[in-house]
Amino acid sequence: MVIISLLFFIFFSKLFEKICQRNVKKILFKEGKINILGQRNIIFDEEKIYIMMEYEENVIMYEKITEIKLSDEAVYLFTAPTIAIILPIRIFSDTKEKKELTDFLENKTNLTL
Repeated sequence: MVIISLLFFIFFSKLFEKICQRNVKKILFKEGKINILGQRNIIFDEEKIYIMMEYEENVIMYEKITEIKLSDEAVYLFTAPTIAIILPIRIFSDTKEKKELTDFLENKTNLTL
């Protein structure tokens, strides 16, 4: 019984690992609607933020932003404790452009960095 239990333990742990690897590869690298990576166009309008991807579009009101954080790598716009719009610093041509966007966001959301 011990031998059979060990075989099942080894077999099922290997099987579980393979299934997880396959699913992660499918999510990260498959083209199409389930691709969570890829290009996104974000438009900061006067009333809303538009996030456009290949297969879907989202609209976020400025009132939904609960916190704005700035780091060396990115600007984070939190809409929930674990959900954020991440704007990498590399998208800004210079510090002036980044400052203009953060000032605009501070005015729209009444939040400070």
